[in-house]
Amino acid sequence: MTPDLTRRRLLAFSLASLAVATLPFGMAGAETTHFGPSAAEPVDTVKALYGRPQSFADTPFLSARLKRLFAAQRVRGRRTGDAMAGLDFDYACSCQDYDDAFKQSLTYAETNRTARSATVTAKFALFGASHEVAYSLIRENGKWLIDDIAGSAGPGHDWVMSRLLRMH
Repeated sequence: MTPDLTRRRLLAFSLASLAVATLPFGMAGAETTHFGPSAAEPVDTVKALYGRPQSFADTPFLSARLKRLFAAQRVRGRRTGDAMAGLDFDYACSCQDYDDAFKQSLTYAETNRTARSATVTAKFALFGASHEVAYSLIRENGKWLIDDIAGSAGPGHDWVMSRLLRMH
């Protein structure tokens, strides 16, 4: 390795460390900020998922079971050469493309709740059409985390994330 390349790597690492260090307290781990699922209500977790920056990972919002399903799918995808085989859409909008205005039309409704589980539906307009995505949440480690997601990509194209992650 050349000294010039080593210096560039050191500089890149230093800049990345500085960027993380300047984040508000807790943001680097995402567990204690408004971008993480520290909310007391299930609907707050879903709101935080939609409110996170585009580059922010969704894993802090997912239950251990759903994280395992995604991880297994990534392993299968590597074997087939497809990063996420069968998952070529954004589950948050049940779409491949979206207009930036869809987040302004978001409404949330808690439709079912027990002490350990809840269902929250996110409704929104996408390119002028009404859509909804249902989130099944569970209480895990004192937080409301997403355990499954369901939506529709059009008539006859309903999907459930846990099924999609097991299919391919």
